[in-house]
Amino acid sequence: MPLTGLPSLMLLFVGVLVGGAMAREPTMLARLANNLLQNYTVKVRPVRNWTSTTNVFLDFSIYAILKVDVKNQMVTTYLWYREYWLDRRLSWDPSQYEYVERLSLPISRMWSPDIVISELVEEDTSLEVPYVYVNSTGFITHLRPLRAVTTCILNIFSFPFDKQNCSLTFAAWTYTASEVTLVLRRTIEQLRKDRFAFVSGGEWELLDIVPYLWLQKKDGKLYSQFRFNMIIKRRPLFYVVNLLVPSLILMIVDLAGFLLPPECGERVSFKVTILLGYFVFLTTVVGILPATAQGTPLIGVYFVVCIALLVISLLETVLVLRVLYGHQENNTAGVWTTLLISLGFSPDNKDKSLTHTQGSENSTSNNDESGASSTLLEKAYQLDKILTFCYLLLISCVVVGFVLAWALP
Repeated sequence: MPLTGLPSLMLLFVGVLVGGAMAREPTMLARLANNLLQNYTVKVRPVRNWTSTTNVFLDFSIYAILKVDVKNQMVTTYLWYREYWLDRRLSWDPSQYEYVERLSLPISRMWSPDIVISELVEEDTSLEVPYVYVNSTGFITHLRPLRAVTTCILNIFSFPFDKQNCSLTFAAWTYTASEVTLVLRRTIEQLRKDRFAFVSGGEWELLDIVPYLWLQKKDGKLYSQFRFNMIIKRRPLFYVVNLLVPSLILMIVDLAGFLLPPECGERVSFKVTILLGYFVFLTTVVGILPATAQGTPLIGVYFVVCIALLVISLLETVLVLRVLYGHQENNTAGVWTTLLISLGFSPDNKDKSLTHTQGSENSTSNNDESGASSTLLEKAYQLDKILTFCYLLLISCVVVGFVLAWALP
């Protein structure tokens, strides 16, 4: 019988051998990576002449401001960080490698600049990207996210209308300026326009980014540094609604108390209630105020001044009552009795009986002094108008002063 199936079996056997050989042969990308890193030295800068300078191009975008810690004077920022440099040892001819123009290589297998942030106070906990992109000319691109917790001098005097200027200083930790020089990848205008990529849904708004390049001298050597100043502004609406507006409403209600007649005993109790209510308001909002040892914010002074104004308003009412009941015998007792009654405290029966007895004995004298009492009432009304006007003038000056203090930079 002819062996008709033998050629087919031989073709199948040859195909298996060729396929296995091709499977064991490395791909073009793997062969290129092996050729580039075979004799590569990680510890040496990528220059042919040791006197040459390695230029490292820096670029970043501020994605979000995660936290501003006023108490500890720290700012947490999330960045998209990018750095670029040229390494001729990692260049190749694309025509010899199937026109491969770009390749990703592990950064641990090549030299990389030791760029650090000088203001960093905590270790970066963001995702570490272990690979970089290398093109055929040896130009390397390193992209990675960066969570930077940096120190910043926060001035909260104008809280909640404050602006802060925090800096991020990128510097080469080991190499001098003659070895590694930092260069800004984009122009200043392009960097400032990039702030529109900022996620502005939080409390802070990014106003501007100002870069500065300078050489720092240390131990007789110059080091290249790049500083980026971030100008951020707090959105004050939350604090205006929860702090300033309730305080202003209480002050307006206190002003409404001057509409009550001077001889009304409820006027003093009304003023005292407003004052106590303001203290309760302060105890509920004290947790919203920033805590720092650097100084007192202007809003704290504002609350103290408001308390002082409420106390002055109460003292004005007491003074009007003093004038109103000054015609009585034992003026001091008359004033304090009126104050106690207005606050809701009634003298005991003995005091009432004594007062009634004294009033009966002096009824004739009081009738003779009815004209004087009417005159004192008129004087009390006049004094009340004068004090009310002075109080309104004082409040107006205080409001204008605080508005100017918050408005000025």
